[in-house]
Amino acid sequence: MKKYLASILLMLAIVFSISTVFAATEEELNQQKKDATEKKHQAEYQVDMTQNTVNGLMVEVEKANNYLSVLDNQNKTTQAKIDNLNAEIASKQEGIDILSAEQEKQQQDLEKRLQTMYMLGNESYLEVVFSSENYAELISNIDKVATIARADQAAITSLKNAQQELVEKKQSLEASMAEMEQLKSEQQALLASQQQVVQQREALLNQNKNILEDYKAEAAKQEQAVKQLDAELAEIARVRAEAEAQKRAAEQAAAAAANPTAPAPSAPSASGFIWPVDNREITSYFGYRGYEATGGVGTADHDGLDIGAWTGEPIYAAAAGTVTLACEYGGYGNCVIIAHDNGYSTLYGHQSSIAVSEGQRVNQGDVIGYVGSTGWATGPHLHISFIDGAGNYADPLSFINP
Repeated sequence: MKKYLASILLMLAIVFSISTVFAATEEELNQQKKDATEKKHQAEYQVDMTQNTVNGLMVEVEKANNYLSVLDNQNKTTQAKIDNLNAEIASKQEGIDILSAEQEKQQQDLEKRLQTMYMLGNESYLEVVFSSENYAELISNIDKVATIARADQAAITSLKNAQQELVEKKQSLEASMAEMEQLKSEQQALLASQQQVVQQREALLNQNKNILEDYKAEAAKQEQAVKQLDAELAEIARVRAEAEAQKRAAEQAAAAAANPTAPAPSAPSASGFIWPVDNREITSYFGYRGYEATGGVGTADHDGLDIGAWTGEPIYAAAAGTVTLACEYGGYGNCVIIAHDNGYSTLYGHQSSIAVSEGQRVNQGDVIGYVGSTGWATGPHLHISFIDGAGNYADPLSFINP
């Protein structure tokens, strides 16, 4: 018997040792998970902020595109002016070339006339006049001399006019060329502005898109880290559950050895659930109960089954499932809710302490907490409820056997 008790104590020591080691590791992992989750949230916040910035930039890009369209239209207008000026300059140059040729011919003709007049002298005009034989011939000769003089004067005037017109056309040509140079300068400035707007637009977009991708990558990285940590925590929970099962088996073996008359753990009922505590005493049934049954504590329409037990006695999962709640829960005090695979959930209220956490997967018979009297309770006991998928409460005695 002593050897048997010693082996049980050794087993318990091993189980407690494993639990202690995992507790330290779990604390570290939970802290890492908390840090990774915080980093993920920060990265996601930055993703949202940067996306807003990019969206704002897209509005500015649209404005820039509109401005580029304006600049492009201005550039086209300027180019059209330049083309017209080029045609005008070519036309003016052609006119100047023709006028220069005519002026050159007039100049040559006038020079020949002057040479002739110089060689003949003014006496030739008088000889023509005085050589007239009668009055009629005199008048005719005088008229001829006047006509020649007028022609000479017209040639001189025409030459002066041609020279003046040539000067004016050259000045007009120079003004057109100066205007064209100004337009070309404006055109270069427009092209430079276009290029600058395009470069600024692309630089801003690329910069913020790169930042956005970096934050997205960081968020994905931290999300992966959280998943990895969840997997490690789940493994620890699984090992702990096995350790708890071994511990409970050792405790039950020790209790059975110490008190052979103690009740043995129940077998699963036809519904597949087991009795949740070692004690079998029912202190309050499901359904309506009067004031005298509660002393004013709790509800008249009782939604579960109360089982009397001592504070600190283990509470077992009635069936395998996932813990969906593990915290203080109104009048139920410290409470655990487990969702089972058949669509039902079980609620375990008034616990002195909770031994599981939300999201944890538990096996049938795993210790999920310990009996207490927290919440609306007049003494230590376990309140257990059965809840279907629609949230309706059912009589626990339809699922478990004392």
